[in-house]
Amino acid sequence: MKLLIILALGFCFCSVSEAQITTGSSKSKRKTKIETRYSATNNLTTAWIGPLRIWEPPQNSVSGVNNSESVDLMVSFNYPGKLIKTPDTVTVTILSASQGTVRGVKSSFEHKRDLSVLTEVETFHFGPMDLTGSNERRLANILPGMGISGILLQEEAAKRLPFADYHKIAQAQKIEFKVGDKKFKLKKEHIEALKNFGALMKEEGLEF
Repeated sequence: MKLLIILALGFCFCSVSEAQITTGSSKSKRKTKIETRYSATNNLTTAWIGPLRIWEPPQNSVSGVNNSESVDLMVSFNYPGKLIKTPDTVTVTILSASQGTVRGVKSSFEHKRDLSVLTEVETFHFGPMDLTGSNERRLANILPGMGISGILLQEEAAKRLPFADYHKIAQAQKIEFKVGDKKFKLKKEHIEALKNFGALMKEEGLEF
């Protein structure tokens, strides 16, 4: 199954800010980009990180095939008003697209979308993700010079995790997401982002 990076189908991003968490000495700091959206109608703030690119195939420039496939991860939480309140749940969203010919393309999430997260000390099983977005569009000339077009199936799947579980996961040194039979091993920068975002969730009373 081939997967392609897409922007979130179900999000509308409005304001951008950065959270800076000190790691190690005071001279060593890492920045994690945190984006927020405040809804005056609902008096609700949504904060999120991502999309984080967690998978893409090796690029083959020799073949000339237009292959921009990948998978993205987003993490978000909500709190009332503009002052952070530690959430009960944290939403994990996987963004993907499957590329195929005009004869058809297979869904990434149609049958197998159980979410598990593996760390060096524990494995978490969260059950099936909800398919929250799906869209098809035609691609032109996926094989340059051959006049062959294809279809791009864009999909979005989400799952709410208990904050306590997310906090344990974010403290891990090794993290691997598994959706159905597909595994995505997070890089160091992804793990750092999850950790920093988890630290922000505990900053109750902070206006962000």
